[in-house]
Amino acid sequence: MRYDVVPIRAVPYRGIDRAITGAEFNTKKAKRQFKGLLAKYFDYLSVSEQPYCRENFEKVVSFYHLLKENDIRCEMIAYGKDPMENAYGYKTVFLGIDIVLDMCESFIFDCISESDGKVLLNSNGLSENIDDAARLIALYKHDGFILEPCWVYKIEC
Repeated sequence: MRYDVVPIRAVPYRGIDRAITGAEFNTKKAKRQFKGLLAKYFDYLSVSEQPYCRENFEKVVSFYHLLKENDIRCEMIAYGKDPMENAYGYKTVFLGIDIVLDMCESFIFDCISESDGKVLLNSNGLSENIDDAARLIALYKHDGFILEPCWVYKIEC
């Protein structure tokens, strides 16, 4: 299982190919705390380069709470190659199945905008079930790329 804190934006896509940047610190409350938030953001980036484990997960949860306290629109997600019941004991809400390259880059986000595959996506811009995900993989199969389904969940924390 992998996890991340990701921005909530106006586009209908809630998969893995989203990243918090310093630009998200543009709320009135966050601007007052900018230096402190930026330091915590760099700490978060350091943690995100470390192995996925319970200890690092809890550090990311703390960063998520700090962002929420500063009115930054974000959510915490868990994702992986298999469906999951929870994330280290935290309740999860299924968002959909992303189609990914190397479990880090979304093919849906980059390639399925106004195409035939869009009818196979739910309101989160993700596949609703494994059958639709398999159809998307078959529809967009490219030489040299191994596309895989990736289950994505919002973590309730």
